[in-house]
Amino acid sequence: MLPGDWSGAAAFLAAAAVTGRSISLGPLDPDDPQGDRAIESILVDAGCTSRWHGNRLSLSGPMLRGIHADLTLCPDLGPVLAATCALGPEPSTLTGLQTLPHKECDRLEASAELVRWLGGEAEVIGDHTLEIRPAKDAAPRSLGAQSPFDPRNDHRMAFAAAVGALRCGGLLKDPACVAKTFPDFWEVWKEMLRRTP
Repeated sequence: MLPGDWSGAAAFLAAAAVTGRSISLGPLDPDDPQGDRAIESILVDAGCTSRWHGNRLSLSGPMLRGIHADLTLCPDLGPVLAATCALGPEPSTLTGLQTLPHKECDRLEASAELVRWLGGEAEVIGDHTLEIRPAKDAAPRSLGAQSPFDPRNDHRMAFAAAVGALRCGGLLKDPACVAKTFPDFWEVWKEMLRRTP
C-alpha cells in the first residue's frame, strides 16, 4: 500500500518527476497544513503536472525546469528535493534550510554529499541555501563503480538516495535506517517500481 501522508509520499512523487512516469497516491488531504504538502506545488512549478481525484493525487513527470524553492516551512523536503534537483534539467536553488544541520544528521551537508554522489555539483551557502548543478550524465553506474552512499542513519537521507538511484544506480549503507518512520519503505518502493507505468 502506498503512503497516505505527505511525508511518506514525497519520495514517491519525486520518483515520478525524475523518471517521467506517473504515479497516483492516496488518501491525501489537499488542504493538509503539513509542511510537506508543498511537494506538489514545487514539482508542478518545475514542469510536472498534477490532478486530484477525490483524495488521490496523480502526478506526472518529467521535470522541465530546475527547482527554485524556499523550504522554510518544509525543510524536511530538502534531502529528497536535492536528489531530484541533481537529476533535473537545469540548475536549482533550495533555500530556507537553516534547520537541516540540526536534524538526525547534518542534512544540509549530507544532501550536498548526495548530489555529488549522484554526479552533480553542490554548494552550501551559509547555513540555509543549497545550489545544485545537475549531473551531466545520469546514466546508470556499475554497482561497483563507487562506494555506497552513507545516509548517516537518517531515514530522510535514505529516502532521498532511493530517488537518486532510480536513474543513477548505486548501493546504500544501512538501508534499515528507514525503520524510524517507514519500516516497509523498501517493499513499498519496489511495489511502486513494479506498478508505475
